Amino acid sequence: MDSNLGAEQSPFVARALAIVAVLAGGLVLAGAGLWYAAAPQPSEPSDHSGAHLPKGPRRVDPATVQGQPDARSPRQSPAEAARASVVVSVVDVAGAPVAGASVVASGSPPPSVTLLETGARVEGLPPFRITATAPNYLDPVPVTIPDASVAEAKLVLRRSVSATLLSKVLKKESAIFVAYVDAAPPVARTVHFDEQGRANLEGVPEGPMECYLGSAASLSLRSSIDIRAGQEIELDLRDRPVGSLRVRPPGAVARVEVRAPAVPWPAKSEHPVPSLVLKHSSREGEDWVFDRVPVGKVVAEGFTADGGTRYRAEIAIALGSTSQTTLALVEEK
Repeated sequence: MDSNLGAEQSPFVARALAIVAVLAGGLVLAGAGLWYAAAPQPSEPSDHSGAHLPKGPRRVDPATVQGQPDARSPRQSPAEAARASVVVSVVDVAGAPVAGASVVASGSPPPSVTLLETGARVEGLPPFRITATAPNYLDPVPVTIPDASVAEAKLVLRRSVSATLLSKVLKKESAIFVAYVDAAPPVARTVHFDEQGRANLEGVPEGPMECYLGSAASLSLRSSIDIRAGQEIELDLRDRPVGSLRVRPPGAVARVEVRAPAVPWPAKSEHPVPSLVLKHSSREGEDWVFDRVPVGKVVAEGFTADGGTRYRAEIAIALGSTSQTTLALVEEK
């Protein structure tokens, strides 16, 4: 009888044990959840602006490591972004490419120059200047590249030619020819007229220009001419206002010269004024006499036998009058 009772009770006992096991497991899971909630949690990654980044492995941009740009990064440094790359064409006044031209660039640091078929590519940090040279051509007006926005530049070269000046007034006398071309520095050439009133004019730019011709006693009006190789040119010369000058050196000199502006010159010009060098007309005692001196400010200089300048003075020449000056000591050897 006892064995039958144990058999009847065994299913009931099994069910009871299963219920107890389930309840115990639930209590364990609930306790673990309470412990996890109370434990301190690691902070999530953030971009420092309050926004959380997604969990998981992060990609590090090699371009930002230690502030060093990576070669694979397309971003440019400020210095690279400021560099200028300029394609320079070198042409003549007709717009045709000049063969054999050399492009020269100057700046700090010096720009690089890569020769192309009709010019060059110049690269560097602005500002920098570009010019060019070519056989039988005069130097052009330099181009200044102010910033990286300039991508193209053009240099215009004028051919150097020779012509002949004719004069009915100037015979066996020197004069100075001055040409003004575009924005280029004035071109000044000293010419010597023979007894027939002819003078060779060499190394002047081909093409249209404004010009003067000046001597001690004659001055042309500003003229517009178009010079071609081998051309004969006659300018209208007028008598220029002159005075006379007596120069007295305080010591022994071998010669005295007076330098006068050859042509009218802009007061604020950055280019040197071309000067006429006048020789004395006679000697009277200690005085060196100059009969025809252009009106205006002139410079008188005394030279020793070895060519060293020892005396100098500036003086204003008045129309039709005789001025006098005593030279002052400049240097002694």
